[in-house]
Amino acid sequence: MKTRVLVLHPSSELYGADRILVQIIVFLESCGFEVDVILKTAGPLCALIESRSGAKISIRKDLPIAVKSNVNLRSLCAFGLDLLSFFRYLWGNKGKYSLVYVNTLALFAAGGVARMAGARNIITHSHEIIGDHGLLARLIVSAASFWSDKVFCVSEAVRSDMQSASFMGSSGKYLVVHNGIDPIGVVLPRIDPGVGKVTFLVMGRWMPEKGQWFVVDALGKLNISTLRRIKVLFVGSAPPHRQWLRKELLSLIRRNNLDTVVECIDFVKDTADIYSVADVCLIPSIMRDPFPTTVIEAMSCGLPVVVTSNGGAKEIVENSSSGFLIEPGVTDQLVSAITFLVDNPEKRVAMGQRGLEIFNSHLTTERFRSRFVEAVRS
Repeated sequence: MKTRVLVLHPSSELYGADRILVQIIVFLESCGFEVDVILKTAGPLCALIESRSGAKISIRKDLPIAVKSNVNLRSLCAFGLDLLSFFRYLWGNKGKYSLVYVNTLALFAAGGVARMAGARNIITHSHEIIGDHGLLARLIVSAASFWSDKVFCVSEAVRSDMQSASFMGSSGKYLVVHNGIDPIGVVLPRIDPGVGKVTFLVMGRWMPEKGQWFVVDALGKLNISTLRRIKVLFVGSAPPHRQWLRKELLSLIRRNNLDTVVECIDFVKDTADIYSVADVCLIPSIMRDPFPTTVIEAMSCGLPVVVTSNGGAKEIVENSSSGFLIEPGVTDQLVSAITFLVDNPEKRVAMGQRGLEIFNSHLTTERFRSRFVEAVRS
């Protein structure tokens, strides 16, 4: 009889951590586990899981999710009620699961509830860097570390943050497991270098921390000749609890007279369509980005990347070889990187090819599976 694994995940969209979750479910099944998945709400992730695995999906509105941007008395009361309800559910299924896999620190409390309900093997997978966000964030990291048997970290940057932020938890619990993906299916260059406008892609949530505001500032400092030769695509959406940021971003673009340069596109399921029209991928996060899936996707397409150096991406990007590492918020560095990539099409293509080589050697799904299975069995 196969042993069962309970997988807990906070969202049902198709952003980076969501797509990585699908791979992890497939990896767990390849280890001989039967997988049950609990999500907070239904969404496009459900169909993707069902198409790739035999996992059983349940939707439970009482899945206790910590949302820092929406903390008030009402949300705290709702969070407490969710904890109690979810504990009852897990207690009723005590002994059913040999492993509880908690995906992201947003579900830090779910791991604790699972432990109190009798779970004996808990893995928390951290996709976040939050240790510098104050005492509450440090308590979240500490709690997740305390009741987890292992903490998988998507990068060295995440592991360092977890270890330095935690008040408790053995350093031996933290294991770095770099993500990997299947190739997007688009390998560039699509056209001869130097033909047409150079398209820069920024994929991700629309919020200042992710760097779109930083990019707009840099575009305003480009010389007119360079600006006329580029197109910038912002693909994504505002966070659920910060919908006003969409209007703010559009207003900022208009005020800087960039309407003909910048196009905002709602998040799309098929990212291949977007990457197929791009020449360069920008990952301009002001926040410390743990290990952006966008970087891996871009490298799989043979695209050069421009990445801020304050997170996990610097572990796989070779500066001036497969792209550029820049300091977050330093506009002049971003302006220089954009200008160089526009003015040097042959070098732009060569950088993309070097990124593809790195992807093939370290960031494929098979490489990811090997790292993940080894960590689970260790």
